[in-house]
Parts: sequence; C-alpha cells; structure tokens
Amino acid sequence: MYYNLQYLRGIAAVAVVYFHTFHTTGYQGVSIFFVLSGFLMFDILTKTNKTATTFFLDRYFRVAPMYYLTTLIVLALGFAYDPTIVRIIQSFTFTALGAVHGVGWTLTYEFVFYTLVAASILLPLKTTYKKVAVVVILILGDFVLANILRSRGYEYGNYFYFFIAGALVNSIYTSKNLRLNRGLNLSIFILSIVYLFSSDLLGWGVHPRSVDYGLINYLLPSFLIVLTAMNLERGTGFKKLKWLEKLGNASYSIYLTHMIFINFIMMRMQLDLSPWLILLISIVGGLLSYDVIEKPMSNIINKQRQSHTV
Repeated sequence: MYYNLQYLRGIAAVAVVYFHTFHTTGYQGVSIFFVLSGFLMFDILTKTNKTATTFFLDRYFRVAPMYYLTTLIVLALGFAYDPTIVRIIQSFTFTALGAVHGVGWTLTYEFVFYTLVAASILLPLKTTYKKVAVVVILILGDFVLANILRSRGYEYGNYFYFFIAGALVNSIYTSKNLRLNRGLNLSIFILSIVYLFSSDLLGWGVHPRSVDYGLINYLLPSFLIVLTAMNLERGTGFKKLKWLEKLGNASYSIYLTHMIFINFIMMRMQLDLSPWLILLISIVGGLLSYDVIEKPMSNIINKQRQSHTV
C-alpha cells in the first residue's frame, strides 16, 4: 500500500465534503481522485498478471456494492437527481453522465477507464505498448466526447486527461528517473496543494464552471501533488499517520455518503446547523459507514469470490 496515496484519498474526500458544505473550494478533490486512479490502475497493469476479466471484476466489486447501496438510499429518501427510469438504469450500469446519486457521475468516467485498461490486457502486446494504447484511446475519446457534449451545450472538463496524468506519474515513479530532494518535493507538494484549492477563490485562471477549467486550473497541480507525494513515499522515514490512513481507507464511503448526511440534515430535518458541524457530521458518518457497512460488505464479497475460485 502506498501510504501517501491513502493520505491523499482522505484529503480529497474531505475537500469534496467541504465543497458541498460551504459551496466554495474543495471540488478539486475529484481531480486528485482521477489522477490517483490513473496511477493505481497502471501500477496494477505493471505489477500483476491479472486477466482482463479478473481485473475488471476486481474493480467492479470494489466500487459497485457501496455505490448501489447508497444510490438506493438516495432514491428512497427522495434526494435523487432526475430519477427517471432511463437515468436510474444508466446510473446502475455506470453509463450516466448525470447519475441519480449526485456524486455518481465520476464513477462513469472511472468505469470507462477501467474498461479500457481491462481491454488492453487482451492485446498481444508488451505492457508498455498496452499503456500507450490506453493513453491514445483516452486522448481520442476525450476529443470525441468533448465535441459531442459541447455541441449540445454541456460543459466538459476533459476528465480523461487526469487519468493520463496519473499514468504519467506512474511511469516517472517506476522508472526512477526523477529524484528530487525531500525539501524540494515537500515545497512543490505544498505549493501545488495551495494553488489547487485556492485558484478559484483568488480568481486565478478561469472560473470553475467554464469550459476547460479542469485543464487550466487543476490538471498540473493535481499531477504535481501525486508526483511529489510518491517521491516523498520513497525512504522519507516519515511517521505513519494512522488517523489520516483511516481517513484514506474510508474515503470512498465518505465520498458516497456525505451528500446523504448533508441533505438529510438540511432538507429532511431542516436543521439550521453550523456548516462546520455539518462537515464534521458528514465525515464522521462516512467513517462509521466504512466500519459498519463498506468494510464488512467487502470482506463478505471477497470471501465469496475466493471460495468460487478455489
């Protein structure tokens, strides 16, 4: 396990909760999630000999169960976005660009990426060429999707490029060609974090709802954050931060459940609480959801899968 990446997961999840609580900065946590996904999927492609089916099913059973459960809760509580039959089907098949579960749209892009990586495993090529094939398809797919969506008046943030950025981090990290001293790494990491989360507030670059905002404001700093985090992972001797590791482990539950807690407090109970208290409740609720629901459910699913492969 890459501890620094787990820490980043936790930071990114809290950032997204902050955004949905305060409606200012924090949305950028999604860009970190995408870059991390690019790094980790290419890491799996490099280090394991999984079949395409095993790779895809691993990702499916890691992501789908908790997402399906929280989507059902969102539907049951009446918090769903445009709950038409078509959109519900698209949401459960990871084909919705606007899922009924508000944060579910990101998983559509994730599953496109997972599918491409799984398909690349089938290619009779060396791993390096498989990676190149995935990157080329992502670039072409991004160009086509961007033009289709923008021709219909939709905004699009070139999200596939964040997966490519993560793949590039993986290539640099595994090649060991870029070795920066700890002080420089830490400085770049801190400056990138500050820029990423303050660019919207300070008016740097373009407005976050403008076309190409992701590439201009978020891509480079997200890339540098993950790159320097991985460089700092090597032999830094840093003390393991158990609380931040716990936050990282629970990041998916925090991400999927926080809007349920926020909407329940504000819409269903109509409580006029401090945003900071709502933020805290949402994070703690996500941590509890991980311990009580996600982790036990994942253990049961993994045991069932292992028993069927024996």
